[in-house]
Amino acid sequence: MVKDIQSLLQKDDKLNLEHQIATIENSTEAELVVMVVRNSVEIGTARLLIGFLFAMISISIPYLNSLISLKILESYSNQYSYLFYSIKFILFGLLFTIGFNLNWAWLFRLLIPNQDEINQVWKRAQLEFYLHQMDKTKNKTGVLIFISLLEQRVVVYGDSTISKFVEQQIWDTTVQKIIAGIKSGGLFTGLQNGIQDCGSLLVKYFPITKTSEVLSVNENELPNQIIFKN
Repeated sequence: MVKDIQSLLQKDDKLNLEHQIATIENSTEAELVVMVVRNSVEIGTARLLIGFLFAMISISIPYLNSLISLKILESYSNQYSYLFYSIKFILFGLLFTIGFNLNWAWLFRLLIPNQDEINQVWKRAQLEFYLHQMDKTKNKTGVLIFISLLEQRVVVYGDSTISKFVEQQIWDTTVQKIIAGIKSGGLFTGLQNGIQDCGSLLVKYFPITKTSEVLSVNENELPNQIIFKN
């Protein structure tokens, strides 16, 4: 559920980050949006594999296996053998269901190829950018800080005007600062570092123009609230 992700940030921390975004946008014509999602990779296949492996490993444990082994069947009449096979099948199904519903992030990451993970996080970031109409800003100056928790990956994605001045290599430095912050102090620290770094670049390359100041046209085109999604 989305509430599970939201709980990673305290209410005061969330408000502080949103205030930080608003302050930056008072000094730049760019628009900054932060989004945190549970996962970007399709994990259905990984869940099936985990469920199957969990069931196979569990049912092979000597204790469990001894309860339903053929040695036990031999001590019973053949007319009851179908019952034991049924129990074995039901037990396998139960163990498969348990394995399928396990939320072991490290195991998901282990089973998903690295390049597929990178590509799908990027595609999700781009999709969310357009779904939330961040490409609709007047001067094409929308910037998305996108964090995908399961994969532990971050993308900073800028609109066309942003990309003309800020190359992806520069954003990659920002990404590393966010990841380092998350590892050392949690999600709040990582976002705080990322917003500050993005803000410095946006103010440098896209400062408020004299015309905007005089006409007071530096409107807030995109919401400052942090977006949480599954």
